[in-house]
Order: sequence, then structure tokens, then C-alpha cells
Amino acid sequence: MLLSILLALSPTADAHGNGHKSHSHSSHHSSSHSSHHSSHHSSHHSSHSSSHYRPAKVRTGQLVVHNASYQQVQVFVDGISYGYLSNGSMALSVNAGSHRVKVVHNGRVLNNRDVMIYGGSQASVSVNIPTVGQVWVTNYEPYPVFVYVDGRQITTLAAGEVRCLDVALGGHRVDLVDARQYGSTVVSVSVSLDGWSAGAVATPQRQASHGHQRPR
Repeated sequence: MLLSILLALSPTADAHGNGHKSHSHSSHHSSSHSSHHSSHHSSHHSSHSSSHYRPAKVRTGQLVVHNASYQQVQVFVDGISYGYLSNGSMALSVNAGSHRVKVVHNGRVLNNRDVMIYGGSQASVSVNIPTVGQVWVTNYEPYPVFVYVDGRQITTLAAGEVRCLDVALGGHRVDLVDARQYGSTVVSVSVSLDGWSAGAVATPQRQASHGHQRPR
């Protein structure tokens, strides 16, 4: 009888023991999973916050214009005049990006190009020194004229036309010849070009040709 009772109690005790172990394992797994999830979430949140932090970008840069010509020039940036520069340098603070820089002397464009400015950096532009001179030629006559420079025909001007010609630096003779009567010089002028001051030649307004010989 006693043996029967003991045998009857043994499976119950075993089941209870196994159940306790199972419960303990489940509790440990749940705790480990919770800790791992919390740690992963915290790490992800920290990484996410860090990746969204960016230092503020510098949105302006410096444009420096250098003038070593000893001639007064006017500086334009994106079509806006920033004043005159006779000699030395002009430093301008501008927004980062591409800007059109133009330098003008007495109406003559010396520089005209795009310059890229990066935030926090500096870009420089040097004033170009003219390597050729300019001559403004005006034909007031009601007929076309041939334009000669140092005896060589350069172009033809229509009645009333005005044109600017690029000519090598130095002294030159400019002749305007009646295109109707080949060889009849209307006017002959000597010019001296230094690259900064333009020469000017014009026919006498409504004046007939003088019958001069074709320039040689």
C-alpha cells in the first residue's frame, strides 16, 4: 500500500519540477529579449539622432578683384555696379554660387566671365590689360565708304554706320574712301593707340569727296 502511494506521488513531483524549470527558462528568455530590444532601440535612436546633426553650411564667399593697370575701371557682379577701382584690390562678400564678373574701362569691356564662389572660400579676378587698341569709325556720308588702316582695307561702312575696330597698339593711319568712286579718299586721320584711349575717325558730315588718291 505504501509503495503504491509513493509511486503515485513521484510523477507529480517530477512534473512540478519540470514546470518550475520551464517557467524559469521562459522568464530568463523574456528578460534577455526585453533587454536586447531596449538596448537595440536605444542604440538605433542614438545613431538616428547623430546622423541628423549637421553643422550649418557657410553660404557666402569672397570675390577679390585685382587691378594693376593704374587705370580706373568699373566692377560689375551679376549686372550690379560695385563701384570703381583705380589700383589695388577690391574684396566683395557674395553668396556662394556662380557669378558673372564684368570689368569696364571707358565703355570697353576688359573682363566678362563667370566665377564660381564656394562658401567660406575666396576667388580672384585680375583686370585684363588691353593688348589691342580700338578705333571708332563713323560714316556720316549718304553712301558707303571703305575703311583702310595703314593702307590695307579692313572693312566697309554703310551710310550712317558706326563701328568699333580692334587695331594693334601704336600709331596708325586710317583712311575712309568713297566706295562709289574707287580711290577717292574722303578723310585721312593719324591715330595713336595705347589700349586705354580709343581713337575716333569720322567722315565730314554731308561733305563730297575731295578726289584724293587711294591710300597706298
